[in-house]
Amino acid sequence: MKIGIFGHSNARYKNTSGNVRKVCLLVQDHFPNYQINWYGVADSSQDRTVKLVQKHKSLDLYIIFHSTAQYVYCPFHTKDFHIHDLKKAATDDDFFLEFEKWSELHAGDIPELQQIIKSYITWWLPDQKDLELRYKANLILLKMILKNKNVVHVASHYPSIKTLLNYGRYSKRISDCVYTDETSGSEDFAFAFINEIELSESDF
Repeated sequence: MKIGIFGHSNARYKNTSGNVRKVCLLVQDHFPNYQINWYGVADSSQDRTVKLVQKHKSLDLYIIFHSTAQYVYCPFHTKDFHIHDLKKAATDDDFFLEFEKWSELHAGDIPELQQIIKSYITWWLPDQKDLELRYKANLILLKMILKNKNVVHVASHYPSIKTLLNYGRYSKRISDCVYTDETSGSEDFAFAFINEIELSESDF
């Protein structure tokens, strides 16, 4: 079976550190004959998730970690950003220095980085209503791309997007592991993954 895992930080590839890496390795060890790829991106927007799923159309199972409308797509960067962080980085000098460290955007490489962010916030950043509209549009597009595919959805905000996730299966178990406590035990997290994959095996 070929499995693709898409979405935000908890769907990242297994060469990351911490609990995420442990989860990936435990799942892979349980299914040694399966090809399991982790395509997650830090702070992934729904736009990026759609783009990555579009690139991988021949998988047997898709596990999608859905983000929220507040994540802004940065197509030419390796990660996306929360709208709150962008706005704060534009106006708070101390926060901007922290933002530089974990954003993988470096002032030395990008002159006037904070000013660029300020300009983006002022002129090009979609407002909340636009972000929500784009988010819903991307969910509809994702549904079209994944038509007749085996899909498992992971989303803490499931009730609010339930009408747009009326295909595939929603995993409350994985969602609880991710969103109740980000430092939850890797064994519990891995077992939730294993359970969902085993449930999907009956579809093949």
